[in-house]
Amino acid sequence: MDNAVKAYKNGDLALIKLISQIAVNHLPDENHQDVMSDLAQQKKRLIESAKNIREDMEKIKSEFPYTVKSILEDPEKLEKRKAETENIISQYNDMISVYKAKIDEMLG
Repeated sequence: MDNAVKAYKNGDLALIKLISQIAVNHLPDENHQDVMSDLAQQKKRLIESAKNIREDMEKIKSEFPYTVKSILEDPEKLEKRKAETENIISQYNDMISVYKAKIDEMLG
């Protein structure tokens, strides 16, 4: 129960889902003949759930904003990226000016 409260307080949705799955699919009665098959099914389901969570984590790590985390945490890298971006914007603005002049020239 303590893990459920911690997961809730920390907003750990993956752990909350896992606890919910375990609670909904509680362990079968010890007298039940199919205890081992039920446990095997639960193990398979939990392994699949863990696999899905790992895949979700890898997906998150490969997307924005996680991919720029190292830049955001390092002021030097952040300033370098800002300078690069400002340089690119300046180049695009120069190109826009050139094309506007050509259009004006063509229109007379």
